[in-house]
Amino acid sequence: MEEIYRSCPEFENNDYILRMVRQEDRLDLLKVYSDKEAVSFFNSDNCGGDDFYYTTINEQVRDFA
Repeated sequence: MEEIYRSCPEFENNDYILRMVRQEDRLDLLKVYSDKEAVSFFNSDNCGGDDFYYTTINEQVRDFA
């Protein structure tokens, strides 16, 4: 078995690609994280009170870095 913290596998089918988040994903992710109606679905357990609601790339990059 691979060490998950050293190598993250990728899975793909006709509908989805599951992989690590990349820098080029940031604009698409901002569309999700800036949607006030989506915030209630985000899991923020043990995240120091962050609600994951971001309206700018700078907020998002700061917290995802």
